[in-house]
Amino acid sequence: MAATKAKQGKKVEDSDILTAYMEYVLEHDKEPVSVYRFCKNLKIDEKQFYAHFGSFDVLRKKIWSTFFENTIQLLEKDSGFVASSGRDKMLAFFFTFFELLTLNRSYVLFALNAHDRIPENLNQLKSLRQHFKNFAKEIADTENEE
Repeated sequence: MAATKAKQGKKVEDSDILTAYMEYVLEHDKEPVSVYRFCKNLKIDEKQFYAHFGSFDVLRKKIWSTFFENTIQLLEKDSGFVASSGRDKMLAFFFTFFELLTLNRSYVLFALNAHDRIPENLNQLKSLRQHFKNFAKEIADTENEE
C-alpha cells in the first residue's frame, strides 16, 4: 500500500536521489538505516531507487563520480581548456575539483569521517580514483604524442 502513496508518476533521476541522500545525511548526522526508510522519507518507491542504485555503497561511489563528472563538464565549457597544455589542464582540474568539493564541504567531511576505519571511508573513492587515473592517462598520452 505504500507504493500507492509514493510518487509513481514522477520520473526520478540519479541526481534527485543523490541530492536527497546528501541532504539526509547532513540533516540527520547519519546514514539512512535502510533503503526502505530512505525511500519512504523521499516519497518514492524502493524500485525507483533500485532502478538507479543497487545499494547505498553504489550511491556513495556515484556521488564522488558525479563530483568528477561535474568538474570535467565545467572545464569543457571553457574553450581555452581544450587548447591548454597538459600541465595547465591538470592544474585547472585540481582547482575546479577542489572548488566543487569546497561547495559541498559539509557532505565531504561527513563522508570521509563516516566510519572509524579508514579503509571503509576510502572504499567510496574507488570510482573517483579510476576516473582520475583515466583522465591523467589521457592527458599524458596526448602530451606524449605531441
